[in-house]
Amino acid sequence: MRNWLWIVALVLIGVGVVVVPWASPTKMIVAALLIFLVLKMQTLVSYSARCGRPSLRDQLLWFVAWPGLQANNFFASKEVPERPSKGEWIWAAAKTLFGITLFVASRWLSEVNVVAGGWMTMAGIVFAFHFGSLHLAALAWRRAGRNVTPIMNAPILATSLSEFWSRRWNRAFRDFAHLFVLRPVAKQWNMTAATWLSFIFSGLVHELAISFPAGAGYGLPTGYFLLQAFGLTLERWSVRRGVPLGKGVFGWCFALVFVLGPVVWLFHPPFVNKVILPLIS
Repeated sequence: MRNWLWIVALVLIGVGVVVVPWASPTKMIVAALLIFLVLKMQTLVSYSARCGRPSLRDQLLWFVAWPGLQANNFFASKEVPERPSKGEWIWAAAKTLFGITLFVASRWLSEVNVVAGGWMTMAGIVFAFHFGSLHLAALAWRRAGRNVTPIMNAPILATSLSEFWSRRWNRAFRDFAHLFVLRPVAKQWNMTAATWLSFIFSGLVHELAISFPAGAGYGLPTGYFLLQAFGLTLERWSVRRGVPLGKGVFGWCFALVFVLGPVVWLFHPPFVNKVILPLIS
């Protein structure tokens, strides 16, 4: 089954390369969906091997209607989730509307400043989709009795770089990386090696989703995530020596500098110009 999984993945990626025009928003969407599908398939195969194959209905719901990668919570959690409050629904809807507003406004901003318009477009997408729509999806599944959690967990509140990447930002990808990269490598070698390899893996995935659709900027997303691995290594080293880089205000500032300082490596100019700006042109 695992061999078939990767054969299917390679075929899908090959189709994406051949069919979709080079350097286009469509190529980004196709690449992201293919990566997502492969991660979903790998997670489902692993879960089925450990706990038994879920029903066909649950598998379809897992692929189509839930973006998370924590299979245990979706398929077999015994804990009854707390029903979402009205405030949670309002907050999730507000983030969605805010993102849509940013996306619409970015067209006018791009007429004044193209670069600023491109970055506002990306901010609008992140708020409308990652922070807003996916939060609404999590609330809907909680109401339906599935013990799932939102993909994003208020990343602005992270008081350390470790907390940002392990508990706050894109917990779906974090779940996959922990299960299939970090834990096996840490068991085989050590946590430092596991951390670096996890971020290298993340960098390569983002190359496919960002540099590949842009047809340029290769190596910059990987460099961004290598810098995150360095920051985490430095943070852990400082904590062992009593330097407060991993907590409180210092930890928050440290995380902010590492996450946002080199973010132009992650979303590099070729990606903004060739993939993001055409979305609003």
